[in-house]
Amino acid sequence: MKSNSYSKFSVPALALITGLFLVSLASPTLAWTVHKSFESGSTGRTAISEQDGFTGDAGGATYTNEVSALGDQSAKLSVKGGTTGFGYWGGTIKFPTELEKGDNLWISLRMFIPQDFEIRTDTGSLKFLRVRQKNADGSHTGYIDNLIRMPNQSNGVFSLLKEGQHKLFHYGKRGTDDLPRNEWFRFELYVRLDETPVTQGGKAIARAWLNDKLLTEESEIQTLSNSRVTSTALYLFTYWNGEAPKSQHLYVDDIIITNETPENRDSFNNPMIGSWPSGNSGNSDPDTDTDIQAPPNSPLLQVD
Repeated sequence: MKSNSYSKFSVPALALITGLFLVSLASPTLAWTVHKSFESGSTGRTAISEQDGFTGDAGGATYTNEVSALGDQSAKLSVKGGTTGFGYWGGTIKFPTELEKGDNLWISLRMFIPQDFEIRTDTGSLKFLRVRQKNADGSHTGYIDNLIRMPNQSNGVFSLLKEGQHKLFHYGKRGTDDLPRNEWFRFELYVRLDETPVTQGGKAIARAWLNDKLLTEESEIQTLSNSRVTSTALYLFTYWNGEAPKSQHLYVDDIIITNETPENRDSFNNPMIGSWPSGNSGNSDPDTDTDIQAPPNSPLLQVD
């Protein structure tokens, strides 16, 4: 069973939360945390559930006990070779409330990539974590994208992109920050929503961590197209540019999305969801080390 100790969050016993935790503040802002543990669905069933699964676009996602990070189950995400996976590869999670200029967003998940999983696209990058945004009139205005770069790309392991800004921000060092294979790892993304980057006097900024190590703090990125744009949902994968090279799958577990400042801090005192204690390290290959180590020292970055 999953541990009930989530003391590093201000929300007690977060592991007991299978849906949403909402708390009203003195200001009009509503603080919320979404936790998807994939524990409540029957194995083999499609992992679409308001309570403990994706909320849409997850036709190829199933509850599984083949491997798990912090409990008995996870979500198995499958894609068919020769297709873009549109509508079924990965999944979406709708936010409880739309996020506006000035809001903060943290997204954390655990992922297990089999050794033979092939990342090959016609753009050089695989869509990974994406925050969907819309205009005031409801029309779609693109995403904040965190992309996984193909292994043959030497200038970074990942890229950040605000669609419409027309600039890729590469980060991560090959040989040091590559995504692990055949073991569970944790990835986290933070964005502060603003139409003006910090370097231009605004508030827009993004950070990313791999296994609690801060990989980047990007202060030149624009995270809103304009002040009236809102962010509405997380899109995990959902589209394979140039079609998947073969039929394959990977696993995700314990997705946490929140606009409430976490209690954890990284080695630079940045708020982060971070690792959490576990009474059960889950179910994985017996030769796999699933423990998350303390964050290693990173080059000093400018932080608030």
